[in-house]
Amino acid sequence: MTYSGKVVIVTGASSGIGAATAELFAKQDANIRAKVVLVGRNEANLTATEAACKAANSSAELLIIKADITLDADRIINTAIEKFGKLDVLVNNAGILAGGNILDIDVEQFDQIMHFQYTFVPILSLNVAPYFLKTDP
Repeated sequence: MTYSGKVVIVTGASSGIGAATAELFAKQDANIRAKVVLVGRNEANLTATEAACKAANSSAELLIIKADITLDADRIINTAIEKFGKLDVLVNNAGILAGGNILDIDVEQFDQIMHFQYTFVPILSLNVAPYFLKTDP
């Protein structure tokens, strides 16, 4: 599958799987101007991800959005639409985790993790869906 001309949002792009995924989309085809929106809470790490994406494909068009999806879903979407005019792919990778042993996680931490994963992640997906329906398959 080619992502030529597609606009991709990657949340959690400031580290780990999100950063690696953003880089993969950027270098997917060096002959195209990949359009990747890097979303995360750590600006320094987002800048490092941007550098890795540029190293993979110097013609990639990148947009960094320092944001927390629990607060900024509308801003993320609107900023991406402003820059690229459409949305095609969402890699909804952002997440939170509690450090330590599973036996050390208390009910409050567990509730925070579940609330994030089952509330804010789906909200971003629901808010992006209308834009997907406007673009060609």
